[in-house]
Order: sequence, then C-alpha cells, then structure tokens
Amino acid sequence: GNAQEQRFDISGTRVEFKSNQFNWDGVFSFPKSKMRFNSPMEIDAEVDFEMQDTRPIVALFDARYNVPRWVLRLMTIKDVNGGAAFKMEKDLIEVKDLEITGNRLRVLADLSISEGTHDGVMYIRFRGFSLGIELTKGKKKLKFNRPLRWFNKRRAERGGEAAAE
Repeated sequence: GNAQEQRFDISGTRVEFKSNQFNWDGVFSFPKSKMRFNSPMEIDAEVDFEMQDTRPIVALFDARYNVPRWVLRLMTIKDVNGGAAFKMEKDLIEVKDLEITGNRLRVLADLSISEGTHDGVMYIRFRGFSLGIELTKGKKKLKFNRPLRWFNKRRAERGGEAAAE
C-alpha cells in the first residue's frame, strides 16, 4: 500500500470469522482488492465467501426491521457460498457476476447503484420458486416465465456471461 496516497492492495487476503456466543463460522477471501480511502473512497475488488449459515445477516436484518420470528427462520439458510466482483466510485456502486448458493437457494445478479437510481438484473430461486427481477431507473419488472433463461439473455446483453442452467 501507499499510506500517503491512501491506496491499499489487499489482494489474496483471507478473513475468518468465528463466534463464541453461538456455533458459527465464515470465511471471506479477496482474490483481487484494491482500495483508496480518501474522498471519494474507491474500491475495485473480487470477493468469495463461505458461511455456515445466514444467522448473522438475519440478526442484522432483525435489528433494523424487527420482523416476525417465522420470517427470520425462513431467512436462515445453511451452507451459503458465493462471490462477486464489485466497484465503488464517487457516485456509483457496481456489482457484477454475483452468485450466491445455499440450501435450496440460488441468487444471480448484475447491479448498478448510483444516486437516485438502481439498474440491473437478478435471478432468485428459493425453495423451488424462481423469479427474475429487472431494475431500470429504479423501477422493478418481475419475470415469472423461465426466469433463468431470461436472466441469462439480459446478462449477456449487459456484457456478462450466462450462468449454468
């Protein structure tokens, strides 16, 4: 890194998380990760992760939204793995090639988030139900008919690679 320019390269870093309060662990790896911590902050990274389950994420969601317990149980998914490439610049966050899998879960997405708008495509399969979502200038369109095929076509149009069906 360069402390004077506030630029750091943590490519190859692996972070292991463990909980002493309840039996949980997870690993986050950064095959590529370059950051600049001045204003505006910039990140160009790839991340891979493995989590025993989604309990920590569910706990954060519950703390913010105070949802019913049955919803929290539904959101707790075992054996979660995933990865994505992402960039963060002054007014833009891009997530590409997002893939998350878990027990009866698969999420694929390419998203761009900028001030005032969200654009992208997403495919979600959870417990046998599949859905495609397209965001254009913050407006949602849902796709129920062959959503994975639709997602692959839209991802290719955006310059990404098709996911295995």
